[in-house]
Amino acid sequence: MTARGDVPLLPDDAILLHVGPHKTGTTAIQGALATARPQLQESGILYPGSRLEHNKQAAAAIQRSLGWEHRKVDRGQWLTLADVVTNHPGRSVVSSEVFCEADVDSAKQIIDDLGRERVRVVVTLRPLEKLLPSNWQQYIKSGYRVTYPEWLTDVLESREKRPITPSFWIRNNHPAVVRRWIEAVGDPQRVLVVIVDAAHPRGLFDSFEDILQLPRNSLNADESGPSNRSLSAYEVELLRQLNRRARRDVPYDDYYRLVKRGAVRTLVEGRTPEPHEPRVTTPGWAIERAREFSKSDVADIGAMGVHVLGDLDSLAPTTPVGDDEAVDVTAVPVDLAAAFTFNLLEAAISTKPAPAAPAAVESAVVRLETVGHKLDRAIARVRRRLGALRPS
Repeated sequence: MTARGDVPLLPDDAILLHVGPHKTGTTAIQGALATARPQLQESGILYPGSRLEHNKQAAAAIQRSLGWEHRKVDRGQWLTLADVVTNHPGRSVVSSEVFCEADVDSAKQIIDDLGRERVRVVVTLRPLEKLLPSNWQQYIKSGYRVTYPEWLTDVLESREKRPITPSFWIRNNHPAVVRRWIEAVGDPQRVLVVIVDAAHPRGLFDSFEDILQLPRNSLNADESGPSNRSLSAYEVELLRQLNRRARRDVPYDDYYRLVKRGAVRTLVEGRTPEPHEPRVTTPGWAIERAREFSKSDVADIGAMGVHVLGDLDSLAPTTPVGDDEAVDVTAVPVDLAAAFTFNLLEAAISTKPAPAAPAAVESAVVRLETVGHKLDRAIARVRRRLGALRPS
């Protein structure tokens, strides 16, 4: 039985697991789901938590390390979310692009944690050529220092080698992502592929409404939410130059707090690049190479037996490719540098961690606690002896 054309009808207690990949409209659909939480609840659909997405829980589920210090998130964060979802009697949606990085074993464990019979997996896809500049920028926002031309040359050489950013092909070898989740869930009919098409801006929202059997316009772009615009060539080069210096000496927690979640977020949300400001441009050779991958991807995914919502062929565009070269930025405007520096200072002031107790105070507290424990034990011994001396 199906609903709305070729969209499969979900069981009443289905858990819809949206696994990304990155930069495929994930923030847009997560913002729509988060904004619609009250309305979804009225329809018996749970979008758990209070955040836009479930990235930390997903990182915990696949034990993915965060930052250049390679720390992992406590798996308990995932198990707590899984417990909330599995105890909800109706439908639930869990969404994080981090899930796309799961290997088969991790993916199977995730499915088992949620309940194999209940889970349906959604993969959102865009043309690979559109993902190149946005993915590179995400790496720069996470502390990487490689230039765009160097990065393109490295990642597009082959899917078989480990590039500078190994996670790129883990995320963006799209047939491999879909295949891993088919193997994990055990049935291609339980995997849905949603094609994100820039020519149809509402297509992503319509597809999720159809999957969840929601009325039209139940899910909409969250205009009040955080901006997710791309950085201009000036902005990303400023950040890249900062990374060249910061990554040597700055702990990742401080970088995340001050730069990624502080100065960069404020820059994206509070600044509009000037009309003449150069944007990050993908050179023609890289677009052609990406299309070679995409053509075989379309054939591979089409043969997998999964439900496809949208035009699968649109993943491999055939429009003419220009001869643009990547922009080479050697300097950035002074006002941009000043604004970014101010954002850093503001982040440092507004998110300043609570001061740590001086070592002398900490050692004094430890000594007092030790004395207290010893006194408690001494009192207990005296009471036992007094009790022994009492006449029976």
